[in-house]
Amino acid sequence: MKEEKKEEKKETKTKSNKTIIIIVAVVGVLIALGIIGRMVQRRIAQGVAGGFLSAITGGKLGVNYDKNKVTYKSDEGEFSFQEGGKLPDGFPSDFPVYPGAKITSSWTSSGDDSKGISVVWETSDAPTKVADYYKTNIESKGWKVTASFSSEGTTTYSFEKGTTNGFVGIAEGEEGKTNISVTIGVK
Repeated sequence: MKEEKKEEKKETKTKSNKTIIIIVAVVGVLIALGIIGRMVQRRIAQGVAGGFLSAITGGKLGVNYDKNKVTYKSDEGEFSFQEGGKLPDGFPSDFPVYPGAKITSSWTSSGDDSKGISVVWETSDAPTKVADYYKTNIESKGWKVTASFSSEGTTTYSFEKGTTNGFVGIAEGEEGKTNISVTIGVK
């Protein structure tokens, strides 16, 4: 009985590791190819990413394109990437969102027992103003800041609440914009 449970845990861990590798590959390919361009180039990038991921998963991957959103599904989970749009389903309603910031992209991934969500916004407010907002509002919403780091125009806070944890990064962007990136993992 114990040997069976050990074998099940080993198999689950192997699946989880494979899922993580696939998610990292998807993110890397999409980021690299997303930089190339827009419209026609985006379609090419999506096709290449889909082909690449189908190859590494042995063809056990479904790809769905919907305007600015791409979703990859396999037996082990799902990954979606979207430009602009709205907050992804499952984003915690009690996590602070910087007022007036515009969503530039988001992604979600889910596996056997966890879900990941990441959202990137931009605002014309200064990075220090945005960092002060998060410093005040993360804990006032019941989240616990577990670490913080600031250096030359960037600030990062890691946080947790129950079985949910993640980090928010604030950095100077292009053309006087400030980028805000929130990544959350839910078990």
